[in-house]
Amino acid sequence: MALHVQAQEKHPVPIILDTDIGPDYDDVGAVAVLHALADKGEARPLAIMASNKNELVGPTIDILDIYFGRPGLPIGAPKGADAPDRGAVQKWPEMQVHPGRLYKTEFFAHNLTGHETMAQAVPNISPGKAAGYFRKTECFCFTPQHFDVNEQRPMAVRFVVDPAIPRSVDRITLSYTFYDEFTRVGSLN
Repeated sequence: MALHVQAQEKHPVPIILDTDIGPDYDDVGAVAVLHALADKGEARPLAIMASNKNELVGPTIDILDIYFGRPGLPIGAPKGADAPDRGAVQKWPEMQVHPGRLYKTEFFAHNLTGHETMAQAVPNISPGKAAGYFRKTECFCFTPQHFDVNEQRPMAVRFVVDPAIPRSVDRITLSYTFYDEFTRVGSLN
């Protein structure tokens, strides 16, 4: 009896990465993952587009593409005074905390979308191993938030860091991304 096994040919998935790259770093990680998948032959980056119209967005993405060995990858970003500016301006407080104590802090959100919106904040905790030890008792991320055009306001978070957190974790960063009713999330098949 002869057995013939033929490996299936890999077909990289074509991807256009849409990012809201800005004052936080989660999107740098997304760009890094895209390039890592391309290096493994699992993805074929077609372009990276940004929903943030800040003038430094394009050059920032370009620097990342050059670093990962893909200079010249097409980049798209909104331009002009009338271009939509998705997302919120973020000002991050810094504080020293002691595990086991309850703390309150505030984030500042500003609706720059140009329209009234309902948005859901999604938290990101870094480093990832700290996430299981960070407990929010009150957070604007628990429910969708309504914002009028150009509305700005502080957003409260109450939290406790579990005393069982590993001693190697000496810094925790909590950030949020707002997804509004116009954000579309999908997947490639």
